[in-house]
Amino acid sequence: MRLREVYLSDREQLGVTATRIWNLDLNDNIAYLKIMVEGLAYNEGGDCKIYLPKGITKIEVVDGSDVLYSASMPEALAVHLYGGNGMPFQQAWGTNDDTSIAMVELRFGRDDSDQEYMLDPKKFVNPQLKITYNFPITAFNWTENNQYITVIAMVAEDPPREPVGFFMTKNIYEWLTQIGATETIDMPRDYRYRLMLMRCFYCGYAVWNYFTQYKLSCDIDKFVNFNMKARDLAMQNHQYYNPQMMMGAGRGDSQHVCHIPHHFAWVHGANFDFTPPGANDVRHGGIAGFFIDYHEDAGAAVDVDTIISQGAWGDELWAAEPYRFGNLKDPEEWFDPTSYMSVRLTVVQALEADLLGGIVLQQARTY
Repeated sequence: MRLREVYLSDREQLGVTATRIWNLDLNDNIAYLKIMVEGLAYNEGGDCKIYLPKGITKIEVVDGSDVLYSASMPEALAVHLYGGNGMPFQQAWGTNDDTSIAMVELRFGRDDSDQEYMLDPKKFVNPQLKITYNFPITAFNWTENNQYITVIAMVAEDPPREPVGFFMTKNIYEWLTQIGATETIDMPRDYRYRLMLMRCFYCGYAVWNYFTQYKLSCDIDKFVNFNMKARDLAMQNHQYYNPQMMMGAGRGDSQHVCHIPHHFAWVHGANFDFTPPGANDVRHGGIAGFFIDYHEDAGAAVDVDTIISQGAWGDELWAAEPYRFGNLKDPEEWFDPTSYMSVRLTVVQALEADLLGGIVLQQARTY
């Protein structure tokens, strides 16, 4: 079996806001869809905390009313990483000196060699990819006519067997957080669970400060799949996935502390450099979820001619905490909910109200 690239769009220019639709009327099975987005910031520099993936508000694969995949791009990026496919490419420029880029793969199987799980377009009537975007053209946002999208279908030539199913990934639930409350979520009971993300948009610190306990219970505690403190799960994931790194950059404007974006809720630090060196050294101040601020040695705004390059590293990409249902490679270890009358997830909350909590679930759907 060999994978081959089929370009559905090649650096197609995007407008301000719309939903773009591609027909997936391909004869070959699809191992994954690769989506790359590029964008140019409006500002020359300064306090420009903008995040390119947030502009892709929904990615869907549908067959009429049947939803096969549904997530925002930040959620899709987290699934890419925590589903076992490595850190997706992301470059965040808070200045119009260069382009921000994000690339994500919508995986329908475990890896490039997976013959058991792939999306077979022939099993559906009218499969389509839908991408909804919103790129405001204003100061501290984006530059007109400088956002682009590339979509590639990685198809499998001459697979030796018919796939038994595909990975169905969906944002299944959202709510506004409440301090001290417990959110109860009725979970689907149709297909095996492979991976689940608990995410909190957009928290300023590690997710385990906002969600403190997770419990997945079947038939009112007849069977408890897991019951974990959120911090313990975060430490476990730190071991499984290791801290990841992404590049970013910003430019001073002589008026503001320079904020450079990154995409981690639990950020551990950053390596940085600046050019030209200038009379005043640049150093970072506050380190928080999704950005790090930089100032000159006296706490002053960064000079207009100074460009800062940053390599930030952290955990909880896009404020998502993953839970793996056993070995991600072994379907026998994935949780089968079909024999239970009810499956419920509870999330205990703390610290801050009115953030957007969400649950993203990946299931092994059969044909």
